Amino acid sequence: MMIKDFDFDGMKATRKQCWTYKADGNTPVKKGKNLYPLDVITDCDDFKGFFVEVVKHPYSDNEYLIWNDLGNSCVRYGNFHPSYYMDATDLIGEKLNPYKGMDGFLKKLSFLELHYDWIRLTEIMALADNGKSEEAKRYMKYHDEFKAKREEEYRKKQEETEKRAQERERRYQREINAKIENAEGSIRGKKEFQNEIIDGKSLVNRLMEKYDIKVPIRTKGWIDKSLAAVLWVDGELRYRYRKTRGTRGSQAVFQYLDMLEDAVNKN
Repeated sequence: MMIKDFDFDGMKATRKQCWTYKADGNTPVKKGKNLYPLDVITDCDDFKGFFVEVVKHPYSDNEYLIWNDLGNSCVRYGNFHPSYYMDATDLIGEKLNPYKGMDGFLKKLSFLELHYDWIRLTEIMALADNGKSEEAKRYMKYHDEFKAKREEEYRKKQEETEKRAQERERRYQREINAKIENAEGSIRGKKEFQNEIIDGKSLVNRLMEKYDIKVPIRTKGWIDKSLAAVLWVDGELRYRYRKTRGTRGSQAVFQYLDMLEDAVNKN
């Protein structure tokens, strides 16, 4: 039988004190929980000392948390997948029994320390609460050093990420400046240039902003959307626009292109 099919409602729960976290997810707290003895669920005495907490969810599978009874209070061990077969006692034994009770819990902590893995505050508090104050002090020092190192690694990673982002931004800005300078050169030489859209704004509108030429919003929108290129025919300024349904040329834009040409040539 899978654990999700087990009739927990027809089974008497046992009230146990368990080390968990407050709603902030960071502050350890000991609180009473209704747990179900694993040895009763599996009908196997080997699992005395382990308990299951059923965390119900209205729109998804329930969670089945495993708790290890240390005597005065319980500590979280892990969880069963909702589809875990509870009659697979050999597999459950291999998973749980080496870490049962205080001796097993200390073995687990030693394994985590050996492999430089995270040890939770609730586990340290459970040690102190069950008569292992010296071990709790040692693992608290380990926890703090581990946390400080992880935070430092995260800080350095964030700095490197920020530096790369800043460098990308500088490189991108240099590319934009180069395109603006090329367009200015085209204006001075009366050579055609394309009104490229750069990050949502056209090259011509960027030039208008650079030379502080005040363009009405409607005309500015037309420049972004429809102006394809600026060119000169026999020395006279002209433009091409993108011919789409409903789009017509703009006489007003000549005024601002002339102002732009004058401003660039005077610069």
